[in-house]
Amino acid sequence: MQRSYIVCLIGIIAVSFAATFIRMADAHPTVIAFMRMAIAAVLLGIVWLATNREYPRANDIPYLFAAGVCLALHFVTWIASLGMTSVASSVVLVTMQPLFVLAISTYLFKERITSREILGVALCLMGALSIAWSDMQTGGHSTLQGNTLALSGAAFAALYFVFGKKVRRRLHILPYVAITYSIAALTLGLIVSIYRLPLGPFSFPTWGAFVGLALVCTVIGHSSFNYAIAYLPASTVSVATLGEPLGATLLATFILREAPTLGQIVGGGIIIAGIYIFSVKTQPSISPTRCIS
Repeated sequence: MQRSYIVCLIGIIAVSFAATFIRMADAHPTVIAFMRMAIAAVLLGIVWLATNREYPRANDIPYLFAAGVCLALHFVTWIASLGMTSVASSVVLVTMQPLFVLAISTYLFKERITSREILGVALCLMGALSIAWSDMQTGGHSTLQGNTLALSGAAFAALYFVFGKKVRRRLHILPYVAITYSIAALTLGLIVSIYRLPLGPFSFPTWGAFVGLALVCTVIGHSSFNYAIAYLPASTVSVATLGEPLGATLLATFILREAPTLGQIVGGGIIIAGIYIFSVKTQPSISPTRCIS
C-alpha cells in the first residue's frame, strides 16, 4: 500500500511537466496528443511483448477500448484548452475529474451522495466561477472556451479512470497501458487523418516536447497512476492528481514566465479544497493478492 502512494507521487511530479512541454510544441493540439500517445504506445508495446506475454480476457476488450477512446478525447480537449487559457486555469479545471468520477459512480452504481460531498461540489463550482470571471476580465471569450475544454478533459479523464478500474483489478500493468495507449493513439490518428492535420516537418524543440510528453508524462506519469489504481480506489488516485496544478503552475511561472492571477489562485485553491473535502474518505483498498503489479 505504501508503495502505491509513492508511485502516485512520482506520477504527480512527472505529469506536472505536461503543460510546459505542450506549450513548447509547435503543432496542432490533436497532433501533439497523437505523437505523445503513439511514441508511448510503441515503447510500452515493445516492453510488454518482450517481457510479459499476458493478454486480456475477451470480456476486458470493451473496457480497454472505452478507456483508450476516453483517454484520446481527454488529451484532445485538454491540450486544445492550453492554447486558449492559462496553464493555471487549464490544469486546475482538468483536475476536477473526481467530481465526474463521483457523478458516474452515483449514476451507475447508485451510490448515495453525502452532505460533505455536496459541500465539495459547491466549493468546486464556486472556484470554477472565480476562475472563469478572472479569465474573462483578462482574456475574453476565448479563455471561457479554453476553460470549457479543460472541464471536458476532466470528464473524459474520469471515464478513463472508471473503465480502467474494471480491467486493472486483474490485468498486468504492461498489457493494460500498452493496449489502452495504442487504442488512444489509433483514435487520435483517425482524427488526424479525417481532418488532414499536418504531421510535420517539426522543429527540434517540438520533437523534444513530443518525446518529453511520451516518456516523462505518459510512460512514467500516467503509467504510475495506472499502477496505483489496481491497489487504491479510483477516487483516491484522482485526488492524488491534485498535486499537478501546483507543480504545473510553478513550472509555468519559472519556465514560461506565466504567473497566475489572483483570481486563478483563489479559484484554484477553492476547487482543490472542494475536491479534497468530498473525495478523501476511508475506503477499502483492493488486496494486492488480487492484482498483478
